[in-house]
Amino acid sequence: SAIACSVAPESYSSDEERGSTHAVVTISRQELTGGATRADALAGFIRFPAATDRAVALELAGLGMHLPEPGHCWQGEQGRPGPELSDVAAIEFLEAGRVRVIADGGPPHELAPHVFPSVGDFISGVLYASRERSGQGLPAGERYRFAADGGAVGTLDIENAAPHPLTDVTLNGTPFDALESVSTDEPLDVIWSGSTHPADRVYVELTSTRSSKSLVCAFEDAAGAGTLVPTGFEEHESAQLLLHRLRILRTPWQGSPVDEVELRLDFSQGHLVTFGAP
Repeated sequence: SAIACSVAPESYSSDEERGSTHAVVTISRQELTGGATRADALAGFIRFPAATDRAVALELAGLGMHLPEPGHCWQGEQGRPGPELSDVAAIEFLEAGRVRVIADGGPPHELAPHVFPSVGDFISGVLYASRERSGQGLPAGERYRFAADGGAVGTLDIENAAPHPLTDVTLNGTPFDALESVSTDEPLDVIWSGSTHPADRVYVELTSTRSSKSLVCAFEDAAGAGTLVPTGFEEHESAQLLLHRLRILRTPWQGSPVDEVELRLDFSQGHLVTFGAP
């Protein structure tokens, strides 16, 4: 195997020399105006060789979480730095047996294994994903337990609280659900009730319904306010507006081959808007 352990005693091998194994779990829930809800969970157990750029490897594997710095925006794909294959050594997603997410002591939301489609010679293995996206078993604002047992990663069992969706949201003074149009090239002031959790961040997405145009802006959640300027969109063009509250929690782990568990809880609300003249 490409990720076989070194035969050298561990006491003579630093983390940088031997690489590390991370569990990355993403739970996403999206509630759209009108009542439609989508939610799913994704989990990967990744063995990173030494000197691998982990952020790049995760992005190539579909588990990236790449956002602008708070107070900044990316306009379309050209504003977003892309991954460099040269920064990635061969990595493998490990098999983990039974993998599940449990919200507030409810029934387990089981994740199904999927053989990862190879990305050149860089990435291979098994990824775990929800069987469907109905939103059942993945509510916002609850305490989540993530558990895995069996396979190459041993036993994992960890709990963390999920954030609540954004509340008291207005855009240029208009309540979020009542917003119908957004002016192009004009400042859009977004206000919400800020979170006191240090791991929370807010980001706003605007994605055209008829082209590849997009805008992503990130803000400190505790600030309770942020301003963005939707440039590059045309008058009468429609776009999906999504407001996210994201909580990323990293927990060192001992007692199994996994060195760290990273839990990403991303809860958003969406609304269709039309662009008007400034």
